[in-house]
Amino acid sequence: MKAKRFPKSFAWVAGVLALSTSLTAAAALFFVYPPQSWPLLKPYSTHAAEWWQWVLAQPADKSPLLDTTGQFCAQGQSGSRFFLAGSADGSPVSRSCRVPFGKTIVFPVINAAYFAFESDPADQKTEAFLRSQVEYIADATDLEVEIDGVPVKNVASFLEESKIFSVTLPANNIFGLDAGFKLSPSVDSGYYLAIAPMLPGEHTLYFHAEIDGFVQDVTYDLTVR
Repeated sequence: MKAKRFPKSFAWVAGVLALSTSLTAAAALFFVYPPQSWPLLKPYSTHAAEWWQWVLAQPADKSPLLDTTGQFCAQGQSGSRFFLAGSADGSPVSRSCRVPFGKTIVFPVINAAYFAFESDPADQKTEAFLRSQVEYIADATDLEVEIDGVPVKNVASFLEESKIFSVTLPANNIFGLDAGFKLSPSVDSGYYLAIAPMLPGEHTLYFHAEIDGFVQDVTYDLTVR
């Protein structure tokens, strides 16, 4: 993940894994929801916003973004969806993760978010301004996703823009801000995938992307049971 600090605001680029249910077969044993579809009856734009709310709600010492082994991959997970995260600093990372059977996996291959502070000037909290801070993520290159060694085709078609959202930070958050600090309004842009519940057993998920010298290169060894 690559971060920029703007006056009184944050912009953060994250490489993130996402698997989810799909009507398009990428291989005989898994399905990827196509772009513009609604995994779990929600558009990708909603999943993107909720991914940030999930990942930023975790304390820094248990953050899935800072995790080097996968020990915190289940942190804060709930419902029918299972989020996966990329690397916070762009270092190659390999994680092992147990995913409960029946969960739709959602992740961004690479994404960017801009978080305004409530105290920011009004002209820095307009939707047009917020989206202008993350539109560069569309220029990401070398987009790759492989599931059990099978490439997902046309990853570049999975570009989305999140809905506008807010995040309330916990104690010991990864930004080092006070507990309860609110990041609002916020937006995201990124390449998200959702994979339908996978069969029980061992699976491998790999994803890669590059933007402005930041390289996202992540491997997950997934155990579904």
